[in-house]
Amino acid sequence: MQVSVDGGGIYTLDRQPNSTLIGNYIVDMPNPYGALYGDNTTSYYTYLNNVTENVNISALIAENGDGTRWEQNYTTATKHMMNTTPNQHIEQFKYFIPRNQPVEVMDIIAEAGLEEAYEHIVE
Repeated sequence: MQVSVDGGGIYTLDRQPNSTLIGNYIVDMPNPYGALYGDNTTSYYTYLNNVTENVNISALIAENGDGTRWEQNYTTATKHMMNTTPNQHIEQFKYFIPRNQPVEVMDIIAEAGLEEAYEHIVE
């Protein structure tokens, strides 16, 4: 993000039934908001097996709606911003030390990136 600060490495908003955010690696993000940012009313969304490294805040969870799940996510950040609402499942991010990642983190990093069908969008 070069102009706005109200966003994240990955930003979600509103109801998105059966949506998942799995296996992403977000690194070197100085934004003051979360690397993973579930903004107001993000609902029915699952954040699973994501890694944030060298970021200010691992996640900003802003009044997410029903059915939002945060599970098995990893970070080097010591800060999280959570303004939770009922009917959510939020598992604490697992902290790791840079350059001393557990196998689970190394596996996510190795598999992260654009899927082959979308590689053409990067110059």
